[in-house]
Amino acid sequence: MTKKVVISTAAVPQEFERRLVMASRLLAASEFEVTLQPWDGSRHELLVADIDDAYGRAAVNVAARRGDTILRLSHDRAGAVVAHDVQIAELTHVLRKSLGEMPATKNGHAHPRGVHQPGGLLDVWQAPWRGGEDFAAVSGAFTLVVRRKQSRVVARSHADLAAARTRFTRETWTITTDALHMDAGAGDLWQSVDAFLIESCVANENDLPPLEGAFRLDAWPDTGTLHDGEDLLRIAAALTKRTHTVAELALRCRVGNARANAFCWAASAGGLLAAQSANAKEPRKREAAAPGALSIVARLARRFGLNFG
Repeated sequence: MTKKVVISTAAVPQEFERRLVMASRLLAASEFEVTLQPWDGSRHELLVADIDDAYGRAAVNVAARRGDTILRLSHDRAGAVVAHDVQIAELTHVLRKSLGEMPATKNGHAHPRGVHQPGGLLDVWQAPWRGGEDFAAVSGAFTLVVRRKQSRVVARSHADLAAARTRFTRETWTITTDALHMDAGAGDLWQSVDAFLIESCVANENDLPPLEGAFRLDAWPDTGTLHDGEDLLRIAAALTKRTHTVAELALRCRVGNARANAFCWAASAGGLLAAQSANAKEPRKREAAAPGALSIVARLARRFGLNFG
């Protein structure tokens, strides 16, 4: 049976990328159907990164903390590293071996090794196994319950919610679905998943690595429970209208790069962000957005006195 896998790339040279494309096609003759895409911080079956480049090293550091499968590329071929000029046949063999050593899978996606998320609670949303299952996240004395169908984050107290935001990228969390923690962690306090992700990423914006590429929102986030979010609504509106890099987004919305980057991380974790190459041109004609989506943006614009033009 063919396995569908995603290989993400970070800072790989153009010539190597051509070889990678050809090697991926050769893998289709075996058991893998490969999709290649630029690394955007999300977890995929394999990361191929050039560790001679600062961005490539940053991607490797993030992936290594999460226990992801990594193929390192470098001119210095010491250790488990592939050379820039590797031949296609050898690269195909290395890819097949790397994909064959992936962690056990669920629903065709790589499952994290163990239940601990050393990169923080953000990794829970970045993990491709997340699916639609409810779960409880536990860190020390704090517990948070995520209700997928309701799209809510539920907690017993304000302290639990505050701790989750503070520890979002920094502490180890245990993920569980057992009834003991699910019942104990549930309370009357709740926040929408989108609002929680945005506030948590903003609270840790200086800890998030910069995202490379250009982005657009596929859907408007649920910001009904977002606190003090006028600048974040401007960012959301800008990404709804057209594609932006993080730097372009910051300039257009009059916010710092870290704030724009944090919003993009949150939208990506929530499955709302579409990424494309930073040098890709905007299409001259686009399908009109759904009337409902336009009316939502228009009402928000009027409510907050924002100009999205």
